[in-house]
Amino acid sequence: MAGKISSLDDVFVRNVEGEHQMRISLILNDHKYDMLRSKDELLKSTLRRIKIRVNQITLDEGNTKKKRKKSQINSSDLEGVDVSLLINGRSVDGSASNNASWVDGALLQIGSFKGVVRVNPPRVISLEVPGCCMGGYAVVPRVEMEFVDPERCTWKWRRHLKSESSASVNLLTNQSPQSHWPTISTDFVYWPTLSDIGHTLLVECIPVNYEGIEGLPAASPSKSVAPGVEGCPFEKSHLLTPHFTSEENIRVVSYNVLADVYASSEFAKEKLYPYCPPQYLDIDYRQSLIEKELLGYHGDVICLQELGDRCFHHYLKPVMEQKGYSAHLKMKEGQILEGEGIFLRKARLRAVAEYSTSLTKFLLKHDHAAKLFDHLKVYPRLLSFLAGKHSVVQIIIAQVLDKKSPPFYLAIGNTHLYYRPTGDHIRLLQAYIGLLALSSAIEEFKEKMKTDTNQDVTVAALFCGDFNSSPENGVRELFVNGRVSASHKDWSMSAVYEREKHQKHLQYIREKAKEKNQVKEERNDPLIDILNEMGIAQPREIFDKTADQPVPEVFLGLDLSHSFSFTSACGEPRYTNFTRDFQDTLDYMFMDNAYFSGASMMPLPSHEDVTKNGYLPSPNFPSDHLPLVCDLKWK
Repeated sequence: MAGKISSLDDVFVRNVEGEHQMRISLILNDHKYDMLRSKDELLKSTLRRIKIRVNQITLDEGNTKKKRKKSQINSSDLEGVDVSLLINGRSVDGSASNNASWVDGALLQIGSFKGVVRVNPPRVISLEVPGCCMGGYAVVPRVEMEFVDPERCTWKWRRHLKSESSASVNLLTNQSPQSHWPTISTDFVYWPTLSDIGHTLLVECIPVNYEGIEGLPAASPSKSVAPGVEGCPFEKSHLLTPHFTSEENIRVVSYNVLADVYASSEFAKEKLYPYCPPQYLDIDYRQSLIEKELLGYHGDVICLQELGDRCFHHYLKPVMEQKGYSAHLKMKEGQILEGEGIFLRKARLRAVAEYSTSLTKFLLKHDHAAKLFDHLKVYPRLLSFLAGKHSVVQIIIAQVLDKKSPPFYLAIGNTHLYYRPTGDHIRLLQAYIGLLALSSAIEEFKEKMKTDTNQDVTVAALFCGDFNSSPENGVRELFVNGRVSASHKDWSMSAVYEREKHQKHLQYIREKAKEKNQVKEERNDPLIDILNEMGIAQPREIFDKTADQPVPEVFLGLDLSHSFSFTSACGEPRYTNFTRDFQDTLDYMFMDNAYFSGASMMPLPSHEDVTKNGYLPSPNFPSDHLPLVCDLKWK
């Protein structure tokens, strides 16, 4: 006995310009079927394929003993059900192409049933709950959608009534109806509670486009919710920051969160952090701890370094926005998959301008850096080396909302400088470029406000980051003392770099000369690439290098100075970076003495807590750095 078609829902067609195929999705008898067809294929061929599928369904459902294979369908089977496509009540000519036929509002008729064709409706491509799902820690679904308005999409979190693993649960079927899955939240981000532990969660999404039209819902189960991590030292720190600070202060957090690209590689697991079990280097686990740690500090300004693009968009941005923060990201240049992030508590700070920039490009093209560039361009290899670094300075100017009359602003700089131990001179130059960029941003912003409002505005300055520089090095001295002399010891590190690079350069030139019997050899110099990109003429005599007469580069140093009045708000901790191979202070928070009268730093975790599991990162510390948390008091 043959089965029959009992229902036909809307027909979803994905037809994207530039692609050669279209996807046609049917829901017959509550079962979804997808077909990938060429846009140029004739409609009659596609309808015939649908007819074959329909008859396969009816034959399979009618034959309860044994299903027949597609190859067993014969010509008589195709006579059972009529399939046609209608536009304005008229059947579409079968010789028309798929691209011309499957239009929005058309009707697909299968027997007596009709389904409305919806072209490019909002769609959930993939939906997944991260593997790390713990009580008390945020869970952010991984979702990929298209043709949607993210703000209109609706979300539901459900919890299965039974305490059992998802593997033994029949999700939203007749055996496990919705009554077994009560709704526990309608937010995108969910924070599992103690009552969720041991239960499976289910996240549901209904995609909605900008016209308010809904697409097909999607759902995904979690693993059984595990108990949260116990004994994290940041929970002790949270006891000191149970609430947001008063208007007399502003609380600032600066934290290198260890980018996933560095923590998840085999090199990291085998060489950098072999003492940390791999499951605690996993980004799902570490990010859960980072989110909870950051929110517990109740900061007004949060500056993060080594923030990956995926971590920002998939984890931190939705979590922090849910908790009342605005989120800002500046990725590093090139193919580097991490950068700097700033989060501002919207109740106190409103971002009004951004002047983030690559340090290299600011050096090469900005008037504020012209004097420095003129000095450095006679050192082509140093300039080329600087150009090859990908560091950026993130600069956000925010209005302080509780200082309304007159309007008051805070310029926030955030950076992560070059890391190699012998690069002290590079870091000095990068830090100085960052200071020039911050000064330029404030000046430009003041001029704009004067033009727009005819008012002179007040702008305080704050500069945070991982400067990869110990307290005795020149970077801290430059910030705090306002200057560094040409005789500073950090400039001498250029000789170490020069020897190494000079030997490599001569070896390269000689090998190429031997191969091609020539002296000169062009190379892909990163500075030349950047100059070409920016349309800046290249002074060729600077970049020509020969084996017999290499350009001499004995960099004698440079007097650097700035007009800010900075203090290290957190002083000089014993260390802010603690790994097996290195322990020292690399992270700083520099506040503007002209507008801040003092600072109260939250104590760092005890050395006993830090070393409980050896080194960082560890099961209780998600990064190899410690965060700086400080209340800055306004004057």
